[in-house]
Amino acid sequence: MKVCISLLLLLFSAISNAGITKWVDTNGEVHYSDQPPPITAKKSQDISISSKPADLLPPPPKPVAETKAETPPEVPKGIDINDIGAVPYLKDKSGYKDFLAAKKPRGFVMTRTTRKSFTVTGGKHALKDAMKECQDQGNDDCVPYAEDDTVVWAPKQK
Repeated sequence: MKVCISLLLLLFSAISNAGITKWVDTNGEVHYSDQPPPITAKKSQDISISSKPADLLPPPPKPVAETKAETPPEVPKGIDINDIGAVPYLKDKSGYKDFLAAKKPRGFVMTRTTRKSFTVTGGKHALKDAMKECQDQGNDDCVPYAEDDTVVWAPKQK
């Protein structure tokens, strides 16, 4: 009987002293177990039973950055759609004069370096179509300026 009690006490003592092992697998994932880690574990650490519960938990996942819709830069206040002199980049403003005379819907796009302009009228997406026309002609610096009666251009942010 004494032998049985001694064996039971020895067994409970071994169980109560058994620690928890934190280990990292070959994929970099962290595991916690009361069993020894596999031989393939990258690293392991014994955690004592007296550790705080927070120490036994894996770290919380890092928050995923919120995806924000790209907001266009703020349009400068007070640019009159009819102010031909306010149109940047273009030396020859005749393309903008044609835009102002065109029926709606209408879109006006210009390039910064080659100083070309594109006007598209009609359709649901005149400004988008003007951008496409500008890009289809090999321009990589197309800038929307106006749509219908609104100046949508904003100076390039530095």
